[in-house]
Amino acid sequence: MDKKANQQYWKQVMEDQGSSGLTQAIWCEKNNVNIHNFRYWKRRLRDEEDSDANNPDPQWALVTNSPGAHKVIEDSSLPLASKTGAVIKSGKLSVEFTGPVNIETLTRVMEFLISHDR
Repeated sequence: MDKKANQQYWKQVMEDQGSSGLTQAIWCEKNNVNIHNFRYWKRRLRDEEDSDANNPDPQWALVTNSPGAHKVIEDSSLPLASKTGAVIKSGKLSVEFTGPVNIETLTRVMEFLISHDR
């Protein structure tokens, strides 16, 4: 049984027990379900639901260099903060770079994130 099918099975088990009106122990005994497995899956499914509720889908925003804003410096003489990319997080905001990133650009992005994370 694959992971998704297994989760679906245990969700159905939880629904069946809940609607039966029986205690967990009695329901498990009558249905030949190991009580320890039942409680493990009940906790695991609850924890996954809590995790999903606390981590909603990210919202995206396009940030551009508008006229009058700081000019993006593309100077190969600046030291690289990363040759492969970087992820910057500030509170609930997150920016990901995929490729070389210089320190000046990272600094400006960090200042922007800090000033807008309220």
